[in-house]
Amino acid sequence: MRVARRILAVLDARGRSPEWLAEVTGIAARKRDRRLHTTTPAGLTVDELNAIAIALDVHPSELLRD
Repeated sequence: MRVARRILAVLDARGRSPEWLAEVTGIAARKRDRRLHTTTPAGLTVDELNAIAIALDVHPSELLRD
């Protein structure tokens, strides 16, 4: 849940949308919605986390920290 919220916060801070994230990472919209659900998110794979971090220009650990 924290990772999903962190990703959404970084997207917001950068003025980007979840739709943009799906486009640039190649993560399908439905899968993206499940991964970024704020109350019961499905876990991200390492590859998905890396793709998101690259798209957001952050180190993956930044998305995992508390």
